Amino acid sequence: MVLGLGSVVTLKNNDNSLMNHKVVIVDRYLLENKDSKEYYQYKGVIHPFVSYKERGGVLFNDEFIVDVIFEGYSDKEDEKFSQAIEEQFKEMGITKAKRG
Repeated sequence: MVLGLGSVVTLKNNDNSLMNHKVVIVDRYLLENKDSKEYYQYKGVIHPFVSYKERGGVLFNDEFIVDVIFEGYSDKEDEKFSQAIEEQFKEMGITKAKRG
């Protein structure tokens, strides 16, 4: 299951140390660029809100989530959408990124 938009999480860094801030999920299923063969499940902004348009946000996958502080809205339609995107990426040879 993929977390809904608006979820608030704490993350660990690549070295397994904890980040010092909460992160709010603002986007999902992102490629680093149009030619990328890897995707990230989430894009988040540091809480309290920092504009991701100015700072770019944080790209991460579920294995970097340490704690879910608040779970954003999700329903059956959202779950179907997530499954469809994952299937489409698989068909295109796009895999989940291994780094955070």
